[in-house]
Amino acid sequence: MKTLPLLAVAVTMTLSTTGLAWASPARTDDLTGTAGTVTMSVLGNVSSSTPQPAELQSNTSRLDSLQTSSNAADLADTLVAPGAPNYTDPNPPGPGPYVVRLDWRDAYGNGVSQRYGKQGSFGWRHHYYDHNMSTNIARQVTQRSDSRNTFISGQKYEWRNIVRRYRCSPYSCSLIDHRDLLVSVDYRLLSDHKNFGVVTGFCVGDTFCPDWVNNGN
Repeated sequence: MKTLPLLAVAVTMTLSTTGLAWASPARTDDLTGTAGTVTMSVLGNVSSSTPQPAELQSNTSRLDSLQTSSNAADLADTLVAPGAPNYTDPNPPGPGPYVVRLDWRDAYGNGVSQRYGKQGSFGWRHHYYDHNMSTNIARQVTQRSDSRNTFISGQKYEWRNIVRRYRCSPYSCSLIDHRDLLVSVDYRLLSDHKNFGVVTGFCVGDTFCPDWVNNGN
């Protein structure tokens, strides 16, 4: 696997006479406050801490190409609000820990499996219930060409990226928060002929990612 440098990335935004009109794949996470302003989360780097709306509007075709169609697994994540529930049972109800919940391909075309896993251990139950990182964000961190890919040991790699939170008016955007994201993937094959897959995902320095992180695109 290769390591790619961080590149500038943006999110779609169009201006209208009534204020801000958002186009896919932008996601707003706070529609309160002054009329004509909006708070949003952007996954990946931009060239400035105070980007202009036009800058956030660029590179939309590359962002669109990284999106995958909606599926039940992602929808199940987004329907849990606010925050993710935290099971006290170390073996929560549902499919067994090694059952594959979702498959996708990373930025280099390698398969990545997301197993149901166990809290405090690995997989979806670990990164979602223990760290409040959604399937969508974990997947995007491994799929984006501006993510950093680092070899750890054996066939285990860490993917890293940054999600930033901006407050935007029709004329400018201000950075108000950010988090460094890490997703660990073990690519060794198991007996079902799929890789072990996602080990964990979290916001570096936090036990629990803020809810706004999961709005990143």
